[in-house]
Amino acid sequence: MFFSRPSAPLFALLFFCLGALGPSAPTSAQPASADPTIDVGVVVDDLEASLQFYREVLGMTQRRTIDITEAFGRRSGLTGGAPTEIRVLTLGEGNAATEWKLMAFDEGPSGADEADITDQRGMQYITLQVDRLGPYLERAREHGVQPLGETPIALGDTDHFLLLQAPEGTFIEVIGPLEQ
Repeated sequence: MFFSRPSAPLFALLFFCLGALGPSAPTSAQPASADPTIDVGVVVDDLEASLQFYREVLGMTQRRTIDITEAFGRRSGLTGGAPTEIRVLTLGEGNAATEWKLMAFDEGPSGADEADITDQRGMQYITLQVDRLGPYLERAREHGVQPLGETPIALGDTDHFLLLQAPEGTFIEVIGPLEQ
């Protein structure tokens, strides 16, 4: 069996909510986004069983693999230094397809501490691809939300990686240029 009975209502709720989210006209309070989709990262105990479920039961296809090195995991604040491979799955084709990012770690969750994504199972973070990081960083600071790790850190010539944590513990990756 791929999932326990209590998980079924959670999946139903997730797919209902994702289906209810449709494109909306931006308002002056909404920042411009480079990508209208939200990617979801899920930390699992058994990566192969989870991959089998998402591919074979839900029909997702693996689009790519992202290697998180020990150094990036520590510097970004994402994994506390634990290396991992993130398997990126989608239900659709093209750049607008939401990415479901599955990963596992050698050690299980450490308990109630939520210092990084290795500490709990299930959905841990979302990724926002944005036109500019500046407004997000500014609003975070205005509301007393401190960036995690050493973020924002460069991901190449243009994009930067900012890691924030929502009050309930969900990690938010914000990726885009610092200035534009």
